[in-house]
Amino acid sequence: MKVEACYIHIPFCPHKCYYCDFNIFVMQQDKYVDQYLDALEQEMLLRFSTGKVRLHTLYVGGGTPTALSLDQLGRLMEMVHRFLILDDDHGEFTVEANPGTLDPMKLQLLHDAGVNRLSIGAQTMDREILKRIGRLHQPEDVVEAVHWARKAGFHNISLDLMFGLPGQSEAQLCASMEELLQLAPTHLSVYDLQIEEGALFGRWVREGRLEPGTEEQEAGMYELIIQLLEDRGYHQYEVSNFAQKGYESQHNLVYWRDQPYYGVGTGAHGYLDGVRYANLQPLQKYIKALQMNPAQLPLAETHQVTITEAMEETMFLGLRMKEGVSLPSFAERFQRSIWEIYADPIRELQEQGLIVLENEHLRCTPRGMMLGNEVYMRFLLTS
Repeated sequence: MKVEACYIHIPFCPHKCYYCDFNIFVMQQDKYVDQYLDALEQEMLLRFSTGKVRLHTLYVGGGTPTALSLDQLGRLMEMVHRFLILDDDHGEFTVEANPGTLDPMKLQLLHDAGVNRLSIGAQTMDREILKRIGRLHQPEDVVEAVHWARKAGFHNISLDLMFGLPGQSEAQLCASMEELLQLAPTHLSVYDLQIEEGALFGRWVREGRLEPGTEEQEAGMYELIIQLLEDRGYHQYEVSNFAQKGYESQHNLVYWRDQPYYGVGTGAHGYLDGVRYANLQPLQKYIKALQMNPAQLPLAETHQVTITEAMEETMFLGLRMKEGVSLPSFAERFQRSIWEIYADPIRELQEQGLIVLENEHLRCTPRGMMLGNEVYMRFLLTS
């Protein structure tokens, strides 16, 4: 299968949010950024050694890519164009950004470099809750960032929203959503708060300093979000993602359709020729590996995906999407009918009203999406 997607990881953040357990590095000295860009350039030279690679989607995430200086961001864009070519007509080039790290010059640089989609981490428009979760920006920074982005020429703008935040009420959630919708984004990604062991919030829960919301509270908020966004013309095409027609994230669809992609940068994951791989992390280990062995890819691990694992991934990733899993595509890929493998769980979940079969696609019902993990687990073939 042709590889048409690439993810590039930029691990730097000016600050670590209290809920974050991602592979990031809090910026302290600029030398680390420059050393990282040197290492990233070397990995790209190795990974794309046969010449420029043509892609349909390119995603630069983090971390906070826009925490880089203007010169560093310019260097990153130059590296991208030296090794990668994006489809002219429908290619999607996304960069993640946080309010407070954007300015008109950075946005113009990104636009001129061919970036045509921004993913901005708003999370909430409630000033007190922003402080409570360790975000550095203010609500007005979100408004300003979107205004500057449109002035620079961006029209495909996605905003991130979180719910189930400490002390957050349904009224506060709805107020934040109304403010974000006034900015007319083309896409919204909506995530419930996950308490991760390695995050500050995880420690606070263990110490009894933070009480997470209940499943019932989060379910109620999720239902509110779905109803409000659908009323405003945003269709839910994946469990956590809503878009105006034609503005679905093409890059994330690659993941959910279990298609191959390159992963570049510290801790980045890729999926090539049936092999999933992960790069070295943390930052210093990744940099040192490429300094010491510049002719060797900085791999931490590789895994040959078995047919059984590929079938499992196809099911639980595909069922995250509103379109669901295509029965003909499953049969073509695995040379076996989906009924041959999954007849029992499909029938049981149909009887429970959690999945339906329509137009040769198996998909979750609204209730099935609410209980997603319970549905996905039924399609695991290995213990």
